[in-house]
Amino acid sequence: MPQLLAMDSPFPEQQHTLRLLEPPDSCQISLWERLFARTYSKPFIIDSGLQRRLQFDLFTVQSAMHREHPDRVILAYTRKMMAFLLFNRTPARILLLGLGGGSLAKFCYRRLPYTSITTVEVNPDVIALREAFRIPADDDRFRVICTDAADYVARLGLSQDVILADACDREGIAPKLNAIEFYQDAHRCLAPRSTGSNWRSPRPISSGNWAWISRDTYGGSRSTGSCAAGSPHSSGGRLRLHRTACYRT
Repeated sequence: MPQLLAMDSPFPEQQHTLRLLEPPDSCQISLWERLFARTYSKPFIIDSGLQRRLQFDLFTVQSAMHREHPDRVILAYTRKMMAFLLFNRTPARILLLGLGGGSLAKFCYRRLPYTSITTVEVNPDVIALREAFRIPADDDRFRVICTDAADYVARLGLSQDVILADACDREGIAPKLNAIEFYQDAHRCLAPRSTGSNWRSPRPISSGNWAWISRDTYGGSRSTGSCAAGSPHSSGGRLRLHRTACYRT
């Protein structure tokens, strides 16, 4: 694991420690200024009590881990993403788009011992923090690939039993995963009776586009489109999807 620069919170009431991918002699004042201005570009860790969080800025939690129980899924959205187990309790192959702090990867690795798991993460700095979040090393059934998730899915053949799409930046879902072409590629990669699940806090897309995606990509007799964490709601004439799930039968 790379050496991390530890910085205590400047606010006495907050017993937090930040851990950054920076040299130990870095200017902490300059780093704090960039963090508060949201111009700091690397992911970082915040330790608060028994919780360790991955964040891209000071205001949004990307992933969280209980430090004494690192394989526990503690955020509500990650628990809801595991709803695919209602449809397939023993998937042979899972494709996870977005590593983050590894909550989904660790849970699947520990609880599904006969499943092969491929995780795709575009940000090498996120991958550099994997040991800090107790993400297992690559082995014969688990691997982390550093590449663009949408491009990877576009090249993939019919092979996956489960696709978990959780690739985000500080603004929400990765833009390339908010495109009709990605939904089509993901659906094509699902083997019969397989599951594609759960896009996290995406940027808004137009209700017209989502109707098109639902009808033409996941519609018909082969599949249905639904939400795994609450119904979509409109805001300002646009549709925000907090999660989506498609089930191919």
